Amino acid sequence: MHKRTLLQEPHITIKLDLLTDILYVDWTGKQTEETVRDGCDKMLKHVASTRSTKVFNDNTLVTGNWSGAAEWGAKIWFPAMYKAGVHYFAWVLSPELYSQLSTKETLKYTINGILILNFEDRDAAENWLKVM
Repeated sequence: MHKRTLLQEPHITIKLDLLTDILYVDWTGKQTEETVRDGCDKMLKHVASTRSTKVFNDNTLVTGNWSGAAEWGAKIWFPAMYKAGVHYFAWVLSPELYSQLSTKETLKYTINGILILNFEDRDAAENWLKVM
């Protein structure tokens, strides 16, 4: 792949695949409401600057309960992502139960035009985005 790193920090890495225009976001470690909001704001800025319509959001290495950011993510952040042009969002779930519960809490409140699918497998998520 021809990925260009846009951001690399302890809790989040954002890369753009120059061939597919998919924005790859890898979250790492214990996430909190603060780290999630900060990372989501950075992701939104990169969506706007790259005009990417597809996001590969990988929580495989996430731990912790970040449910404090769930309603904010659903009601504020996802609509902003849609307004910035995102149409497809592949969400690779963490194997960690508390992180999965936070994801489900976010999706419970999410109502917008983005097609969001959850995956347990990175390859399946990536393949889905490539055909969309």
